[in-house]
Amino acid sequence: MSTDSTHGPTPAPTTTRPAKKAKLAQLLTFKAKLPDHSQAALDAIIREAKDSGLPDYSSSNHQREAREQLLRDSHGGQLGPLMQQAQLERPDGATETMHFASFLVYLSALYSAGGSFTQILQRLHRTKPSTPLAPWGLTLYCDEIIPGNVLGRAERKCWAIYATFDDLASVDLLCHEDLWLTLCVMRSTMVNALDAGVAQMMRVILESIFGNELVHPQTGFLLKHDTGDTRLCFTWKMMLCDGAAHKQVWSSKGDSGEKFCLLCANVRGMKSQADHEDEDECYHQAKTYSELVLVTDDELLASYQRLHARQRTCSKKDFARWQMATGLTWSKHALLLNDTLLQKNLLKPRSQFCHDYMHGILQGTAPVVLYHTLQAISLRGLDAWEFLAQYLQHFHFPPAWKCSHLASLLAKKKVEKYKANQKVSAMASEILALFPPVRHFIHTVV
Repeated sequence: MSTDSTHGPTPAPTTTRPAKKAKLAQLLTFKAKLPDHSQAALDAIIREAKDSGLPDYSSSNHQREAREQLLRDSHGGQLGPLMQQAQLERPDGATETMHFASFLVYLSALYSAGGSFTQILQRLHRTKPSTPLAPWGLTLYCDEIIPGNVLGRAERKCWAIYATFDDLASVDLLCHEDLWLTLCVMRSTMVNALDAGVAQMMRVILESIFGNELVHPQTGFLLKHDTGDTRLCFTWKMMLCDGAAHKQVWSSKGDSGEKFCLLCANVRGMKSQADHEDEDECYHQAKTYSELVLVTDDELLASYQRLHARQRTCSKKDFARWQMATGLTWSKHALLLNDTLLQKNLLKPRSQFCHDYMHGILQGTAPVVLYHTLQAISLRGLDAWEFLAQYLQHFHFPPAWKCSHLASLLAKKKVEKYKANQKVSAMASEILALFPPVRHFIHTVV
C-alpha cells in the first residue's frame, strides 16, 4: 500500500482469479450486445432462464401473439370476451368504434389467475367484507394522456378510463398504479367527434358493469380461485376527474356557463360586457364554505330532466339561454339521462363528484399563494409584477411546452384583475409553468 500526502493511503488493486476475470468479461460483452436495460432486469432474466429454461419464441411478433393469446384465454364465458366493442354516435349520425375491457371479465380473470392481486383482495375482504348493505366502492377515473414523451407533440393524445376500489385506500394501496385497471384508451380526435364526448364512453363502461343481465354487482359477484372464492359486492361510489373531464362526464358547461360550478346553487358568474374573454366576474355573497348552498343529487338529476324536456319545446336561441343559465349542456347521450343507471339508482352526480387533487392545488391554493407572495414583495419596495413581466421574457421553455406566452400573463391589464380578485387567474398548466421561474426569481433576486 502506497501513501499519498494529499489523499491518504491508496488501496492496492484487487487481484481477480483468471477464471472469474474471463466470466466478468463475458458478462460485459453479453450486456453490451443487448438493448438498454437495468442491472436488476438483466439479473432477473438470467436467473429465470437458469431456473425455467429459455422459451422457444422470443421475437416481438411472438411476444405480441402471446399477449393476444392471453386476451383470448381470458374469456368470461357467458359474460363474453375480455376485449369488447361498442358503436358510439357522432352528431352527424356516423359512428365510431370503441374498444374496451369488460371490468367484470377483467376482475374475474385477474382473481382466477392467482398471485398478488388475489392475495390482496382476499386479505382485504377478510378484514373488510363487502355485503349488499355495505358494498365496496368502485372508483372510475378518466383523463387525457400523451403516450410516450409528454413534452413532445400531442398528436397521439388519448382519453383513458381506469377503475379501482376506493377500499384499497384503507391498506394504502391506491398509490400503486397496477391496481388501477385500464378499461379503455381512445384517441382524443375520435372522442372529440362524439356526441357528448367522454360521457358516451362512460355510459358504455357503466352499462357493461351494472347493466349486465347475468351479474348484479350490488348483490354480489362471485370470484373463483383454488385458494378460496370471494363474493364481492360493490357499487359506483366515485368519479375522479380534473375540471375538463368533469365537464364532459357530467355534461357541465363549467366556466362557460353562468352557473359554472356543478355543485353550488348560489354561486354564479357572468362574462363582462367590456371583455367577453373575462371569466372572473363572479356574483355571489358567499365568503366561507358554510355559506355555499350545495345542490343534492336529486336536484341535479331533476335539473337535467327539465332541460331535456325543454329541448323539445324551446327555440334554438331560447334553449341556448337555458343551457347557459343552468350551466348544463344537453345531449341525448348524456350520462344523466341514462335509463339503466337511473333505474338502478346509481347516478349520484354530487356524491360521486371528486376533483383531481393536483388541479385542486393548481386552480385552488397555488393561484392565491402566488398572488399574495408577489403582492408582499411589491409592498417591500420592488414591484414584483412589473419586474417579472420583463424577467419572464428571458426564460425560453422548450417549444413543445407551449409556454412562450408566460410574460403576457403579467401584463398590466391582467395584473389589475389579479389584484381585484386577489388571485392569479390562469390555467393549471400556466400556473405550473410559472412557479419555477418565480421560485428562481425569489432565490436569486429577492
